[in-house]
Amino acid sequence: MGDYISLMAADSKPFIRGGQSKFYKGCIGTCLGFSNPQSFPSVYSSAMDTVFEEVSADRPRSILKSYDLGKFFGANRKEHLDLLKVFISELESKEVIFNFAYTILNTKRLPDGEVKKYGKGRSPIKLIKALKFLDELNNYYSYISAWKVSKSVFLKNTTVYLDHFNGEITDAWTELCAHHQVYVIPKGDCCSPFISAADLVTAYVDEYLSQNHLHLNENNIKLAFKDCNILNPHVFYIGHNDIESIVPIQEEQIEVHQHYIHPMAFILKEGIFKVESKIIETSPNYQKILEFAHSYGAGIKFFSLEEDYKKIRHGDFVIYFGDEGKKQANYLNQLGYMIEAIDINTLTTQQRTGNDETNK
Repeated sequence: MGDYISLMAADSKPFIRGGQSKFYKGCIGTCLGFSNPQSFPSVYSSAMDTVFEEVSADRPRSILKSYDLGKFFGANRKEHLDLLKVFISELESKEVIFNFAYTILNTKRLPDGEVKKYGKGRSPIKLIKALKFLDELNNYYSYISAWKVSKSVFLKNTTVYLDHFNGEITDAWTELCAHHQVYVIPKGDCCSPFISAADLVTAYVDEYLSQNHLHLNENNIKLAFKDCNILNPHVFYIGHNDIESIVPIQEEQIEVHQHYIHPMAFILKEGIFKVESKIIETSPNYQKILEFAHSYGAGIKFFSLEEDYKKIRHGDFVIYFGDEGKKQANYLNQLGYMIEAIDINTLTTQQRTGNDETNK
C-alpha cells in the first residue's frame, strides 16, 4: 500500500454511545490515501453529483461535509446513512485507499484507570482518568490516525492534509512531521475535497454502527465498508501499546499555524455584533467564501490581529464586508504584509487544475 500513496487526508470524530451515568466512549478517524491526487477533485465532484441526483436536489456548493448532507433529512437518519453510502460507494476503484483507525481503552489495563501525560522537559508527570484522556485525544485524533497509518505501512515523504485541530505536543506529532509534509487546512471539511471525503467516511462508519447497534471493533468496521462494496479496507487499532506515543509529552500547544496551507483566506469582521462569526457563517455570502477557498485550495479563518499577525504570508487573502474591514486590510498592506484584499461584493472563484493538491 505504501508504495503508491502520495497524499493522505485525515479527519475524525468522537465515538459516543449511551448517556448520563452509562455511556461508552472512544475515538474514530479516517485517513484516506490517494495514489493520484490530481484526479481526485473530479472524482469527488462526480460522486457528490450522484448523491444529489439520488435526492433530486440542487447541490448547494462544491464541497460538503456530513452535517450539510444531514440537513436534507432532519431526523431521518436512515436516509442520511443511505446518502453517505452512495458517496462512498462511488469512490470504490477510484485509486482511493480506505484506512480507518479507532481507539477504545480497557480501564482495567491501566493503573487506577488513569493515563500518564507529560514528563519531558519542565512539564511534571500528570495523571488523568482514561475517559478524560479520550476527550482530549478526540481533539487531535485526525493526525493520530495519519501517524498510525504511515507508521504501520512505512510511509515516508507523503503529503498529509489535516483539518484544524487543538492539542499538545506528542511523540506521534513529532514523528509525523519529521517524515512527512503536513498541511493544516482550517475549515477543510467545507473547502477541501480530500478532507471532506475523510469526514464523510468517518460519519458513515459511526452512523452505520449506530443504526445497526454494533460495537466498535475491527470486524464491524469492515462490515460497514463491505456494505459500500469496499472489500479491502485497512483498519488500525490505536490503543494501549500506542499510549506513550499519543499522550502529550509537554504542556505546550502544537503551533498548528506553522503548518497552515497557503494561500489562506482570512475573514475580517466589522465588529458590529458580539456573535459576528456565527452570523457570517450562517449568511448566504459565507457560501461564496467557502467556494472561493475551494477554488484556491485555501483554508479559512476569522482574522484576529492579536493571534494571526504571525500567520499571514505573502499572497494570502483577506475578505472584508464593510468600511472597518477595508481599513484593516489597507493597514495590513501598509505594514508590508502583501496580502490581497477582497470586497465580499466582488468575490469570485477561480478553478485551478488539480485544486488544493497543486496549490501549497
